[in-house]
Amino acid sequence: MPQNPQQIVVTMSSPVISNGVVDFDYSVSPSSAAGSGAGGVKIQGPSVITYQLDASVNDSWIFLGATISEKDSGVAVNDVTTTISKDGRFLVATNTDVDNGKICFVFNMQNGTTRISTPDPEEDNTTNN
Repeated sequence: MPQNPQQIVVTMSSPVISNGVVDFDYSVSPSSAAGSGAGGVKIQGPSVITYQLDASVNDSWIFLGATISEKDSGVAVNDVTTTISKDGRFLVATNTDVDNGKICFVFNMQNGTTRISTPDPEEDNTTNN
């Protein structure tokens, strides 16, 4: 990973649960990194993407992990590793951006005692450096 990877922050707020799935409002910073769809980002080289739960989101919400899959036939999923903060409020995705492809994230979360998943925000790795 280069010394200065692209830094992206995706803030998640206003959770709404329907049929066992939770939808959040997403805010991407810098806005130039916003991709298509809710919470989507466009990678312009190696990056560190921090998904964070907004302070307005009840403390009972935490990240448990992420299921990462390919949206197309690429192998970009191999470029991504994730870590979760001790308090579960941040999920950090490190993307080496070696391979082309679109990656889908399903966040595995917990709200109190209820485990729930999100729809898939997308990382677009189609522009490699």
